[in-house]
Amino acid sequence: MQINLENIGAGAASELFDDELMKVIINILDPNTEAKACREINIKLKIKPDVECRERCDMETIVSSKLAPVKSLTSTVTVGMDKKTGQVDAVENVTRQRTLFDVSIEEQTKAKLFRLQEAQG
Repeated sequence: MQINLENIGAGAASELFDDELMKVIINILDPNTEAKACREINIKLKIKPDVECRERCDMETIVSSKLAPVKSLTSTVTVGMDKKTGQVDAVENVTRQRTLFDVSIEEQTKAKLFRLQEAQG
């Protein structure tokens, strides 16, 4: 038989495999993914014979990978609304503050203040 994985699609199947393998390796090396998670590479060949001539077939090559997802990140956000103006605010609580009393509370939260109405409008 003259067909093998290295020459299907003039070498494209092998290149697709190499691309997916690179994605898997990068995913394994990413410290934001779970190290012990299993990764997969799938190679699927769909071979469909021609209705009028069974000796002729269309062959579709699908190469895909299943990677480990990025670890989730959690944080704490305090939300509120100014009852007079209707302004909605959200502030992320940052636990890595340098020194709590070096800067006023207004200055500490100014960089992290996110105005939802401005983002929506």
